[in-house]
Amino acid sequence: MKILAFAGTSNRNSINKTFVTSTSKYYKEADDSIELLDLNHFEMPIYSYDKEVELGIPQLAHDFAAKMDAADFLLISLAEHNGSYTTA
Repeated sequence: MKILAFAGTSNRNSINKTFVTSTSKYYKEADDSIELLDLNHFEMPIYSYDKEVELGIPQLAHDFAAKMDAADFLLISLAEHNGSYTTA
């Protein structure tokens, strides 16, 4: 099974990154592969319809979506931020 794990944050010192890294170790079987992503490697501008029409969808968005599409299992740690999730 191909497992993709990441924390929904851009904070380099996030407890969610530590949590998802630690938790991912419990899913390691002989035939599993785990890829830990850092969302900082997929930084994109705030969505704008006008920019999408003018410039298209950013390549990093395509790259991130391809990684998610290729995974059999997603392991995500999201922090609560003012009653919702962070924008990352």
